[in-house]
Amino acid sequence: MLSTWTDISNLKKPLKFNEFSVNFNTDLYNAKPLPNDIQKKLDNRWNELLDDDKPGRILYNESKFRLHSVDWKTNEDDDSKQLILNLGLTDYKSFICTQQQILPDEIRQHIEEDHLSHPLGVGCLLITSDSYFVFVKRSSACIDSPHMYDIPGGHAEPRNLKTNSKEDIIEEIISSTIAECVDETNVDRNSLLVDSFFFVIAVVRNQTQYGRPSIEFCLSTQYNQWLFTVEQLKELRTKANNDYIRKSNSTNCLTVDEEAMVLRYYELQLKDFCEKFEPPMTKMAIAVCMQYFKRFYLNNSVMDYHPKDIYLICVYLTCKTEELRISITDFVANIKNDPDLDIIGDILLSYELLLIEKLKFQLVIHTAYRPFEGLVIDLKTHYLRDNVNDADRLRLTGYKFLDDTLLTDVYFLFPPSQIALTALLFASVKATVQIDEYILKHIYGSLESVQMQNIKETIRLIANAVREKVKYKKGEVKQAVEKLDKCYNILNDPRSEEYKKKRFEQFQSITDYEAKHLP
Repeated sequence: MLSTWTDISNLKKPLKFNEFSVNFNTDLYNAKPLPNDIQKKLDNRWNELLDDDKPGRILYNESKFRLHSVDWKTNEDDDSKQLILNLGLTDYKSFICTQQQILPDEIRQHIEEDHLSHPLGVGCLLITSDSYFVFVKRSSACIDSPHMYDIPGGHAEPRNLKTNSKEDIIEEIISSTIAECVDETNVDRNSLLVDSFFFVIAVVRNQTQYGRPSIEFCLSTQYNQWLFTVEQLKELRTKANNDYIRKSNSTNCLTVDEEAMVLRYYELQLKDFCEKFEPPMTKMAIAVCMQYFKRFYLNNSVMDYHPKDIYLICVYLTCKTEELRISITDFVANIKNDPDLDIIGDILLSYELLLIEKLKFQLVIHTAYRPFEGLVIDLKTHYLRDNVNDADRLRLTGYKFLDDTLLTDVYFLFPPSQIALTALLFASVKATVQIDEYILKHIYGSLESVQMQNIKETIRLIANAVREKVKYKKGEVKQAVEKLDKCYNILNDPRSEEYKKKRFEQFQSITDYEAKHLP
C-alpha cells in the first residue's frame, strides 16, 4: 500500500526540539493572492459550509502558520545541521477552500502551488509504557478527514504569540503539540517526558490534500524511563555498587546482596513510618513514597547515601507532591527516638534537591491503586450491583496484594494497569468472588489470542513476583546494617564534620565567584 504522505525533511535521525528553527517572513512565505473572481467563488463556498447545519459541526476561521519550504543550516563549529522551517501566515478558511474541498475544474485550474494555504499541522506519535502507539479516530462532524484514524495533533496558533520572534514561534509549535496530545488522549501532562524524550521525526506533506504539511514529533510517557528487565535491574544495582567501591578504595564494602538486605530493612521501616504517620497518608501516597525510595537506589549505593536519611526525605517530598500539607515542625514530630532530632529538619532541607535530581525531576508516580479502584467500580457497576459486599471484599483483598507489591520490583517491570488487573484476579480467587464473565467480556473480549496469552503470562509473572519475594534472615540483615555503618560515605552524612566542611567550601566558592563576577 502506497503512503499518501511524503517526507520532505529526510531526517537521518530524530531531532531534539532545540535542533530545529524557523524563519518567519510574511513577505516571502505567504501564499500569493488568487484572482478576485476565483477568490469570490471560494468565499461563497466557505459561506455555504458555515450555513451547513450538520449536527456537531463547528467551523470557524483562524490564523495558521504557512509552511513554504524547509532548509538545512550547517553549524560551522561542529558541522551539525539544523532544520529550518520557512514560515508565513495563512488561515483555516484558505486551507479548506484550496486544499481540502473538491473543486470544479473551472476553479481548480486557476489555483497553483503558490496559491495553496499549506497550514503547518503538528502531530505527536505518542508511545505508551508498553510500547504501543496511540491513535485517535476523528469525529464524523469534522470537515477535515472525518472518520479517519490519526495521531494526536492539530495546529500551532499564531494568535498565541507574544512576539513574532523565532523563539516564541518554536515555543508555540512545541506547546501546541503537547496540548493537543493531552487534550485528545487525556494523558497526564506530568507523565510526558518533554525534557528527555521529545523529538522531531519528520516534516511531511499529505499528497491527497495537495501537499498539506505537518511537523511530526515523537513523545513518550515517563514509564519508558522506569521500566526495565530483571537483567537490567541487576546491572544497574551492580554498577551502583561497583562505582562506590571503586571510588572509596575500601576493602570492607557491602556486596550487592548485602545492599539488597539493607534496602529491604529500610523499606520496611519506611512502610511502617508511613502507616503511622500523622496526618494519615493514603495508600497511593505510601506507594509513591516507596517508589521514590526504590528509584533513588536504582542508580545509587546505600554506602554513598545512607537510607536512614533518604527514606525520611522521600516521605517529606511525598507530602508535597501528594498535597499532604504539613509544616517541617509537624513532620519532625512524627520521628521518634532519633538522637539527631534537633537537626533533622536541616538534614531534610539539605537533601531534598539531591533527591529530586536523582529522580530525574520526574516526581509524578502512577501507582496501581487508582486503576485497581477503577476496575472495582466498573465491576460493581456492571456485574455486582446486587452484591455490594462482594465488591468490598474484592477491594480489601486486592489492596492487600497491592501493599505486598511495594516490597518487590514489579513497578520496575510492569505498568500499573497490569499490576491492578493482577490484583483484581488475585482478589477474586482469594475472596471467592466469581468475576469470570466480566474478565472474559470486558478484559479479554476484544483481544486476539496472542494478546490474551501475553496478558495471562504477564499476570502470572506479577503474581509470582509478589508471592515469591526474597526473604532474608534477620541475623544476616542485622550484620549488613551494622557493616553499612562502618563503610558508608561520611562526606555525604550531614551529621559529620567532613560534610559540613565540604558544604562550607562549596558555599565559599560560590561566594568568591559572586564577589568576583557580579556587580
